Amino acid sequence: MHTLRVMSESQSISSVTEAIARLREIAAAPEIETTGPWSLHQIMVHCRQSVDYSLDGFPVLRPKLLRRTIGSWVGHRFLRRERLGHRTDRSIPGAPEVRRVGDGRRAVTGLIAALERFAAADTSATKPHFIFGKLGKEEYERLHVLHVADHLAEVHA
Repeated sequence: MHTLRVMSESQSISSVTEAIARLREIAAAPEIETTGPWSLHQIMVHCRQSVDYSLDGFPVLRPKLLRRTIGSWVGHRFLRRERLGHRTDRSIPGAPEVRRVGDGRRAVTGLIAALERFAAADTSATKPHFIFGKLGKEEYERLHVLHVADHLAEVHA
């Protein structure tokens, strides 16, 4: 497994296991605030969608040529930089829109369950990413860690 360091509220997250531990801390916190454009519920459901789609298939894929060229290059660039730095208010293409109002703590638990399912999945279980194309399980794990960390930077517990 590659080690990467991503800062989220002064905490480093380098694996799915560490992301799960941070999510458990958030779920147990007496107060949770978000500083970005999305509510806790939206953030957690969005991240869960991404993890689930990596195993079940994304609802919409960009054209194959794009995924095999520019999309693949961009995805691997993010992994090399160990940082996404993506806009945290964009939905996954084709995914159901997530309402702002919802049970944020329950959504945290749902993301934990999705990450545990991903961790337990066979290495051959991944589906193509909607823009980055074919990714192995290890690459997806790194991508999920980066993605969750980007969003957790806007969650303060």
